[in-house]
Amino acid sequence: NKLRNGLLNPASKKIILLAVAIFFLFQGCLKDNVSPTINISISNAALELNYFEENDDYINSDQMPSIVKTDEVYNNINTYLIVDLRSHDAYVAGHIAGAFNIQHDSLLQFLTGKNIQTYPKVVLVDENGQASSYYTCLLRLYGFNNIYNLLFGMAEWNKNFSAIWENNINKAFAAYSAFYNKTYPFPEMTPLPDVTLNNSFKNLSDKIKDRIASLIKEGFNYNTNFVYVSDLLASPTSYYIACYGKDSLYYHYKEDSQGSGHYINTVLYHPSYDIKSTFHLQTFPNNRKILIYSYSGHLSAYLAAYLRALGYDAKTLMYGASAMLYFYLSYVPTRFYPYIFFTGDVRNYPYTTGEQP
Repeated sequence: NKLRNGLLNPASKKIILLAVAIFFLFQGCLKDNVSPTINISISNAALELNYFEENDDYINSDQMPSIVKTDEVYNNINTYLIVDLRSHDAYVAGHIAGAFNIQHDSLLQFLTGKNIQTYPKVVLVDENGQASSYYTCLLRLYGFNNIYNLLFGMAEWNKNFSAIWENNINKAFAAYSAFYNKTYPFPEMTPLPDVTLNNSFKNLSDKIKDRIASLIKEGFNYNTNFVYVSDLLASPTSYYIACYGKDSLYYHYKEDSQGSGHYINTVLYHPSYDIKSTFHLQTFPNNRKILIYSYSGHLSAYLAAYLRALGYDAKTLMYGASAMLYFYLSYVPTRFYPYIFFTGDVRNYPYTTGEQP
């Protein structure tokens, strides 16, 4: 049952499957012996998980998150392939010189149609860094190893685009009254969710790539992939809440029993934890909406993308803790740099208007 439901780690599964194979081989060598029927099926999610963990284990690797800063992109503007995911109108109003305007439903076709390995980095750009983080994780899982996303998107490139961040961070102190510093334990492990893989593909890799392609084509949509802090405030018990960050993000001022920290029942998933079946992956519930928040929504969008690939109903909180606790995060900036948006960090880099090259 543990094997079928995905509760065993990949190494254990291989050992069991090898033992079954040897059993059948041995039985086939015996004359006049009827082998008993053994029915073992492994869930699609378990097959996916084994595939991901055997192929670079991206979500637990030092490549995650694959984020580049504004200065780096500006200094490599002639060598990086820049893909602007925003609407056509937003692109025409102003974009990084040389950037291609590609919508999410054409993203895979564009990337597979270019020899992207000739570029040191392929950088995804959007308004605020939220959607680009989500797609970067999915593309990494797909197999592209040089995909990155621009931290804070166009909002930090030039002050003419920064309003989207400035208007969505919560600078008020009042929100702390609903927060606590109590440590909430991990729940019991549950089986992996049910996942449908396209059986028209014979190769497991192709089946998984097809699933990821469908997630990319589905897009980064409100209520499916992300929610706003107003949704959390309106109904916090509707979600299994996960804080994806370090202790300082989870506890804030440790001497306070109330007035800082996190919502009731929020569980900490520290970035140093392995998000694997043998550790904390399957403590995420398979039958609830999962809401993940990080410092600014970048890290949580990565984790939400990974969990959605495995069949979890995972969402990222748009703008992360910055939408709830920006007063605290900005008060101790060195503790949370570089994942906190600061108006003083907004560059005045040039941009181009009009159609793409």
